[in-house]
Amino acid sequence: VLALSSPSEIDPWQANWSFWERQHIETQYYTPELHFAILAMPRSMKRWLGVPVESSPGPPLPLQKTELQAAPPDKAAQEGTNDEVLDHTGNKKASAIAVLRQRDGYCPLGGGECRELRASNRPILNMHTQHQDEAMTLPAMNILGSRAKRVLILGGATGYMASMVLQYDHVERVVVADSAQITFQYLSKWFPSLAASFEDKRVTLEVEDAYDWLLRQKEDPFDLVVVAMKHSPWWKSNRMTRVPGTSRFLAHLRSMLAPHGLLVQEAGSVQTPRHARRMVSLHRGAFPGGSVWPIAHGLSIEMFDGSPLDGKYMKPPAFSVISSPTQFDPLGVDWDLWAKANVSAFHYTPDVHQALFVLPMEAQRLLGAPPPLGLVGVPRTWGLPEGLVPPEESAAAVISVSVDARGCSTERLASADISVALLRELAIVAGLAASENASREFSSEGVAAALLVSGSHLAIRTWSATGYAAVDLVSCEAIDAGAVERLRAAIRDGLGCQDGVSARRSFRGAGLGNAALPPPLAQSATGTAAA
Repeated sequence: VLALSSPSEIDPWQANWSFWERQHIETQYYTPELHFAILAMPRSMKRWLGVPVESSPGPPLPLQKTELQAAPPDKAAQEGTNDEVLDHTGNKKASAIAVLRQRDGYCPLGGGECRELRASNRPILNMHTQHQDEAMTLPAMNILGSRAKRVLILGGATGYMASMVLQYDHVERVVVADSAQITFQYLSKWFPSLAASFEDKRVTLEVEDAYDWLLRQKEDPFDLVVVAMKHSPWWKSNRMTRVPGTSRFLAHLRSMLAPHGLLVQEAGSVQTPRHARRMVSLHRGAFPGGSVWPIAHGLSIEMFDGSPLDGKYMKPPAFSVISSPTQFDPLGVDWDLWAKANVSAFHYTPDVHQALFVLPMEAQRLLGAPPPLGLVGVPRTWGLPEGLVPPEESAAAVISVSVDARGCSTERLASADISVALLRELAIVAGLAASENASREFSSEGVAAALLVSGSHLAIRTWSATGYAAVDLVSCEAIDAGAVERLRAAIRDGLGCQDGVSARRSFRGAGLGNAALPPPLAQSATGTAAA
C-alpha cells in the first residue's frame, strides 16, 4: 500500500502527459494507463478506510481529514494461535486437508474467525485466493451482463467462485465439477457460508474428475466456463498439469460455449513467463476471429513451506485469460446491472475491473497485450509502445454500438420527432456530424427512425406498448468506451427509461483496419455530410 499525500489539494488523475512523452523514459513496469490502474483501490481497503464503493469507474476520492484509529491488537498473534491447526487429515505437516486459524485467511463478511483451508499444504481458500477467484468470475459476469445464465466451473471446490456467481439473479444454472469430496466435507464444518452455495437449487455439484465429466456431459451451451485449475510448475507431470495446456482441451471447451460465451482460464504468473505466453497463444489459436484478453491480478501471492529458493510460490502478478468466439469489449459493462446485483465482493470494484486489463509494461510486451482503448479517465494522447499490436478496435473496419432500453416512456416511444431528436443528440455525443434523417410511425406500435452521420448511421426502433427501444450506431470512426457510456446515459434520459439501458460495443471487419477504408465524408460549409 502506498500513500500519496500533499500539503495542497491534488488530483492524481491530472497528469502532464505531454511532459511525460517528451522525456522518452523506457519503463519496465509503469505506463500512463497503469498510472490510473494503480489508483484503483480494492473494495476491502475502501471498507477499512471508510471510502464509498463506486457503482461505476471514476476518479479516486481523497481521504477526508479524520482521526485514524489505531488498529486493534492482533489477538491471534498475542495468544500465539495464528496458524493454529484446527482440523486436519493425516500428518499435520503434510496433511491432505487442513484448516488453520489464520489472520490472512477467509474472513466471513458478517464477522467471525478468519480461517485458511489447505490441500496438500497448499492454500486453496484464504484472503489471497479470494482475489484470484473474483478476478476469474466477476469481470466475465459483468461483461456478459444478463446473458450470463448458465455457468460451468471446473474445479472450484471451495465454493467461493460459485458464491460470487449466484449473487446475480439472472443466473439460472451453475455446474461445479470437482472430485475433491473431502473438501466439501470440511467446508460444511468450518466454512458453512460457502458450503451453502452448493445447496442453492440452481447449483449442480458433479463430484468426479472434471475431465471425465467433460467427456460424457451433454449439457446445453454455457455462457461462461471457468477453468479453476491452478498452474503448479513444481508438480510432477500428470493429467491435471498437462490437459489444461493443450489445444484439444481448449477446442472442447469452445464447443461447449454459446456464441457470445466467455472462457476464463488461469495462465500462470510473471514467474513463469514462457507458460503465460504459451497459454495466451493457445487461446488465440483456439478463438480465431474472436477476442482474447489477458488480465493481471497482482495480489495473488502464495508462500509455501520450505526453502524460499526452490520456486514453490507464485510471484505476482498472476495472469488469467478471458476469451470468446466473438469479439467483445472488456469495458462494455452495464454498471447499472452490477449496482442492482449488489454483489458482496472482497476485492472487486468497477475501478478494479478496468485495472485488471492493464498489464505492467513487461507483461504487455511478453504477451502482446496492450490495454483496451477507452479506459475511463485515460487520455488518448500517446501511441502504443513499440512492438505492440493494437487491440481489436484499431484493426476493425467498423465499430458498432447496440443499445437495449427497457421500461421507457410510452409517450416518448410513440413520437417520431422525439426519436429523431434523440438520434441527433447521440450524434453530438459521439462526435459525429449529422446529415439527413428519415422516420416512420407505426400505429399503436412505435417508431422507426434513421440518421446519416459522418461515420455511417444511427437507427432506432421503438415498441411503445412494451416500453422497449433498440438503438444502433454504426461508425467508421473511433467510438471509445467513454462515449458508449455517454450514449447509454443520453438514451436513458431521452426516453425516460426506468428498467435499465444496456450498451454493447463490437468490432466488425476485423483485419481491414482504418487504412483500408475511404476517408470520412467531407464536411460542407453548412455542416451536412457531402458525398
